[in-house]
Formats: sequence, structure tokens, C-alpha cells
Amino acid sequence: MSNTEIDKAGYGPLEGQEFVIPYNANLGTTPDEVTAETAFLTAQLAFPEAKFWRVKIYNPSASATLAWGTGENRSTMTADFASTAGSHIGPGQTEYFAIQGSRGGVPLRKLWLVSSAAGTSASVTVTPVT
Repeated sequence: MSNTEIDKAGYGPLEGQEFVIPYNANLGTTPDEVTAETAFLTAQLAFPEAKFWRVKIYNPSASATLAWGTGENRSTMTADFASTAGSHIGPGQTEYFAIQGSRGGVPLRKLWLVSSAAGTSASVTVTPVT
């Protein structure tokens, strides 16, 4: 990756290039594949060769913990993952990170999100870095 690409990753999204995936009280203890959500699929159509995706996850809950993970399957992600083993996002917190991009409109890595409690809200924003 060139220094230019790394520099671009350090700044906020360009207007119109951010895609928001809302979880309005429908995220639970069964992991959801963020990369299969409509907004992410739309982003991939618009940026099929994104080098990587900048991700922002906001947890508006007052009590539930969120956890994210990447990989091919969700078998290891459970409510316990959110409570003890995952990459945690505590109540009222935001986390920023990057995942591998896409090639030919196919994600190189799947992103999963799970909550420690049923009926949790969250907001995921993805932005391509090209």
C-alpha cells in the first residue's frame, strides 16, 4: 500500500461516499453479516475495487455491548463473544477500524456484528478507500 493510500485512510469520508447501515433495535445475540446488508452491497457496486473499507460502529445502547469480527463464518460469534471474547464496543462508544477491500465487487473479508442483548440498536458507517 502506498503512503498516499494510507494518508487517505486517515481522513474522514468524502461527501457522498459514506454508506450507513442502521440497526434500529434489531441487532441481537445472533451475529449479523454487515457485508451482506443492502447499504454495503450498494457501496460495493459503486466502488467494486475499493482497496479497503473504513468502518465506524456506534453503540447507542445504555447497557448492551457490541462486538465485531471478520472472517468467513459466524460460528464463533455469540452473545458470549460480545461479553467476553470479541472486539468490544461498550455502551455509548464508537470504534473506527478498516477491513480489507473488494475485488470485482466481492468483499475480501466479511464483517460480522453481534450484541450481548436482543433488540439492540447500532449504526455502522462504511467508506471506501480507493
